[in-house]
Amino acid sequence: MSKTVHIIGSGFSGMTLAYRLSQKGIPVIVYDKNDVIGGLISSHKLGTTVAEAAAPSISRTPRVYNFCQELGLEILSPSETSKNRFIFRDGVRKWPLSLLESIGLILKGAFAKLLGRLPPRPLETLQQWGQRNLGKNASRYTLETGMQGVYAGDASKLSSTLLLGPLFDKNRERFHGVIGFKNGMGDLFIALKNKIEAQGGKILLKNEVALSSLEGPVVIATSAHHAADLLKTTETDLSELLRKIEMLPLVTTTCTFPVKSLPQGFGCLIPRGLGFKTIGILINSAIFNRGWDVRSETWIIGGATEPKAIELSDNELENLIVHERQKIFADNSRPLHFRATRWSKALPHYTVDLEKNLPQIQKLRQSLEKNRQIFLHGNYLGGIGLSKILEQTDLLVQRIQKLNA
Repeated sequence: MSKTVHIIGSGFSGMTLAYRLSQKGIPVIVYDKNDVIGGLISSHKLGTTVAEAAAPSISRTPRVYNFCQELGLEILSPSETSKNRFIFRDGVRKWPLSLLESIGLILKGAFAKLLGRLPPRPLETLQQWGQRNLGKNASRYTLETGMQGVYAGDASKLSSTLLLGPLFDKNRERFHGVIGFKNGMGDLFIALKNKIEAQGGKILLKNEVALSSLEGPVVIATSAHHAADLLKTTETDLSELLRKIEMLPLVTTTCTFPVKSLPQGFGCLIPRGLGFKTIGILINSAIFNRGWDVRSETWIIGGATEPKAIELSDNELENLIVHERQKIFADNSRPLHFRATRWSKALPHYTVDLEKNLPQIQKLRQSLEKNRQIFLHGNYLGGIGLSKILEQTDLLVQRIQKLNA
């Protein structure tokens, strides 16, 4: 009989792993100190709409799509309107560069490709890569704004290798847009929970289990800092490296507004340095055709460049959104409904320092697996984004299966 695998953490990493293992007949127990599953991801009713605490969708790869079908989820495909992507520069624009800047971008990018300079260099920041290959303004208003909007980081610190390196892998899984679910991303975790329990797995909430009380295999599927806490008494070197990973504060605020003739699309990103605290705005009501009778927007505020935004009260956040929305969309409507979620440690900051420390983390991680049957799983290990975490889940299942063989 296979050994029970103990999984600490019921976020996307832990729950996908528990599902895959239990699917193969390996007993699993999932522990979480919180009273709900999902980690950062959860969906909530907001009037007649849905408010997401984090991402409203997941990147569609063949692996992700097949996985969601396997779970029996009702999958939503994006609307035609969602193809519109905006960046704010003297107004909401689909393309933020002038004609001369665009020509410069094409010429500089073609020249970099011809000379073989496009692959990121070790310990090169995203900003350095962009300015080297695209030009200063082109980098700032396209690449840097796009990556800051997704990862909430500081382009002068973000690692070009961690963010762009996978794009130069010919064997990488290809993205085909995004997918969502009828009642929000929370549907994914309901389906996972039901499947895990149907396959004999257990999920124990409000259970802050001690690592010393478990016999391997054990998987720590938590944030880097929580993993550091769990390992601090026995794996001091690894714990210290995990503790050094910077975690970014973030506020996501979903609001509904009366329907008006405003830009419709996936969302609008806001470049840094323009006086806004907002990183980006998701136009939820335009991403999927859900028939909502109001306009739903999620405002992403804070991150590396505005860390103190997390300290704003609900009233201050609402006033900030009304003020900045007037500047961006020229509309001073106040929200009909409002829901704010604050994360003091939302995402790892994918910096050059993390890139520098990852090889040593991986070395110590491999030793931990071999000697103590303790595994690490999470978005701080180089697999950035939910689709990459799912890919890492499948690789981890293979390693645990070998151990259980």
